[in-house]
Amino acid sequence: MPVFMSMSKKTLIADLIFDWMSSLLGWIEAQTKIMSFSVNSDTTDTIYTNLQHVNLLTIDSHNG
Repeated sequence: MPVFMSMSKKTLIADLIFDWMSSLLGWIEAQTKIMSFSVNSDTTDTIYTNLQHVNLLTIDSHNG
């Protein structure tokens, strides 16, 4: 079954990752906050806020 997300406003996404082991989608919004979406629980969470000029994400393959 496909998973769809919708946003009510236009948001600049700087980077996008998918952690296939945890089924988490992660992205950077407007270079100031890191967000995640759980495919399993259909929930969105803010991971970090008030960041400055963030533009790359990576996954720690050993520690999750």
